[in-house]
Amino acid sequence: MADTGTPLAVPAAVHEALATICTEEGFKNPKYHVELGSELGDGYTSVVYRVTIRDEDASGRVAAPLSVMCKTTQDGSAGGLFMGHIFASEGCMYETALPAFAEVARLAPPLPWPRCLRAAVGGPATSVPLLVLEDLRPEGFRMANRREPLDVQHLRLALTQLARFHGASMALRQRRPADMKAIHDRLGNPFEMPQMRDAFKQFFAAATKAPDIIEDRFPEGSEIRAKLQKIFQHYIEDFFNAVTSHRDDEAGSGTVHGDCHINNMMFQYDKVSGAVTGCRLIDFQCSRAGCTAWDVATLLLPSSDKATRAAHWQELLRHYHGELQATLRAAGCPDPDAIYSWDQFTDRLRWASTFGLFMTPLLLQAMDSDAEAAQELRDSIAELSKSERVGEASVPLAFQLKGTPQIKKRFGDLVQDLVDWGWL
Repeated sequence: MADTGTPLAVPAAVHEALATICTEEGFKNPKYHVELGSELGDGYTSVVYRVTIRDEDASGRVAAPLSVMCKTTQDGSAGGLFMGHIFASEGCMYETALPAFAEVARLAPPLPWPRCLRAAVGGPATSVPLLVLEDLRPEGFRMANRREPLDVQHLRLALTQLARFHGASMALRQRRPADMKAIHDRLGNPFEMPQMRDAFKQFFAAATKAPDIIEDRFPEGSEIRAKLQKIFQHYIEDFFNAVTSHRDDEAGSGTVHGDCHINNMMFQYDKVSGAVTGCRLIDFQCSRAGCTAWDVATLLLPSSDKATRAAHWQELLRHYHGELQATLRAAGCPDPDAIYSWDQFTDRLRWASTFGLFMTPLLLQAMDSDAEAAQELRDSIAELSKSERVGEASVPLAFQLKGTPQIKKRFGDLVQDLVDWGWL
């Protein structure tokens, strides 16, 4: 029985999945409360319903309530090829890839990702994709404040779980290469799809003028301004060349999250002190074979500020690399340096820093959007999916880069740091 409280339109696919889970978990007379689990700005390709299930039959074997998150398309429809692919990719990650990573690397809890109870994806074209994941909220997890840079404690926890994820994928490639190839073949590459290219080209186009917003620090005619203009003017072509020409024999190759930033992870906070104590990676919709340093760049560069980088940059990189190599050793790889040495990591991160730099003003803009701007972007992505589904011409994304004081400072500070490091 569903008790939704305030009327909430819930797709039939969610009700069907809940009924199946209740049966599998042993609920005799389930009653569940459904509420929206995502807010504006939390994500732009899906909607999440938070469900608490209780058994009203005391004779049932389930004593404690079960909290889950049901993730599906924004409009509860089957979506088109674009939506179908990204949900199928995430389903593959939860059903096949992540369990294989945990097994081969002997990962001890807490795992870097939430538990998946059901993945109804990759079915007929008319079926609605749906993922049911454990709700981390009862354990004290929530989204970090996306409007502020992450401090060193948040970054260490995020890098710990990212390193375990990357290290486990590298271990599977070393220990069971046929299994890794099968997973990567099944994941495919979303950026090879014309629909994904169309969406990202429009999104990236908004950032090509990003050097203009920091013109006061790097004026026209300066050497740094010329370098920035070259990067940003050619980024769209460089990005798609990089993500579609990856080779598995490159140093640092593994399974990448593919969209690794503050909005795609949850942090655990102590209920008394408020101190951050844990992290989980979420939203594996863009996962694929790739250069793992890319994830590190898109996490660290946009999410840190100048003070944190000045005080902790090398410490954070050493921490990530140490955790990754420890994961490889635990998986039975006795010489982690032969797989991914420190020099190889820093070399690949320097290469990936260009992509992290480009994403910084875009991510800062998206994270700092007010409710109206967030709704506009969500609606335009929904329209993009709808137009692709019905065969119409795509609509332009409602996203314009703005030079707010915070974006100008953090973006300009990052450019200066990359210059000082000799990376730009």
